[in-house]
Amino acid sequence: MKLTAMFVKKVSPPEERSFEDHPDGNGLLLRVTRKGHKAFYYRYRFDGKAVMLKVGDTKEMSLKDAREKHIEYRKILADGKCPRKELAIRASSYKKELTVKEAFSSWFDNRISYKRSAYQISRMLETRLYPVVGDLPINSMDNSAWIKVMQNKDTPVHNVKLLALVKAGIRWLRETDQVNNSAMNILHIRASTIGRTAKPRDRVLTIFELRRIYSGMNSMPSYDPTIVACMKIILFSGCRQGELRQARRSHIDLDERIWTVPADISKTFTNIVRPIPDFMIPWFKVLLENSANDYLVHNSQGNVYCPSPFRKLLDPVRKNGGVTDWVIHSTRHSLATNLADAGIDPFICERILGHKVKGVMGVYQKGLFLEKQLHAMNTYYSLVTNQARDTIGTLYVANSR
Repeated sequence: MKLTAMFVKKVSPPEERSFEDHPDGNGLLLRVTRKGHKAFYYRYRFDGKAVMLKVGDTKEMSLKDAREKHIEYRKILADGKCPRKELAIRASSYKKELTVKEAFSSWFDNRISYKRSAYQISRMLETRLYPVVGDLPINSMDNSAWIKVMQNKDTPVHNVKLLALVKAGIRWLRETDQVNNSAMNILHIRASTIGRTAKPRDRVLTIFELRRIYSGMNSMPSYDPTIVACMKIILFSGCRQGELRQARRSHIDLDERIWTVPADISKTFTNIVRPIPDFMIPWFKVLLENSANDYLVHNSQGNVYCPSPFRKLLDPVRKNGGVTDWVIHSTRHSLATNLADAGIDPFICERILGHKVKGVMGVYQKGLFLEKQLHAMNTYYSLVTNQARDTIGTLYVANSR
């Protein structure tokens, strides 16, 4: 009796036997295990021996597709070849012809494209890997070839990141049988061979430096006001760039004066809730009034800025105060350190920064401490501005020593 699509869908697992076969004809059958797993198989004889070739799981293959594969395998057998061996030869041939770009594109599409880091990883592959070895067969790449790609004396930290990236891709490609064992030799390359790991950032801006930086922000009347407002918010809220870059109107409640960073754009995968102090209201209004869509800040096409272009826009604002030996992430170190020196509880600083609290406290302590956060942010603003008046009605400090 021929199988039907309905039978394949509804057939029940055997109660006593470990599996049960349901034939479709000419060696094609459906095997159902006691645990409920269903798969199509082709049973045939070659050189006098019985062979069982898996055609595909029912979750990934319809009965119609299985029958088409079955016809293909029967033709191979009719030509005097073993279908199982012929498929192995084809797979081996494919792996030899797979280029570095094709292999890593497969890895990226299946494992990386949906992740937050997709843009950075894509840029790394397109700028460092593909232009140099993208067209070479991946199974022919030995360690000397990989080292030549990664050993750039001008970017030692970036080299190590690229090595870790390539190793992750190779592991997945081997697990999915897209490369052979020789490709795994790259796992023996040590980070110290091609560069060094990044040193922890420890730059902390002093209150005097912060005053100069804030003064510089207030002396840029011809620069894009939305970018200046973004830099001010980052400076005094301690937020990550991505939290503001991807912020939407719905995340900002100016009536309740609450900024909620949802879990889907939060680095910690949890909601981050911050108060919006009075001094920060005008900056958020600048973003809301100048935005043409749901995003607080966006490019000329109305899309979210990618990380690198956003940083480049912020960079002139960062440097305008004359203090240039810091990166935007230093604002987070500076806020936490200066507030701690001002007597603010470090736990409140962690809440402002949106860090995930570790240990038992992280499990049980879910309080937002909004009033204490607000007090800490106002304290920080007072320290930096020294309570002098600025040009748009908020607090301002002149560029003085």
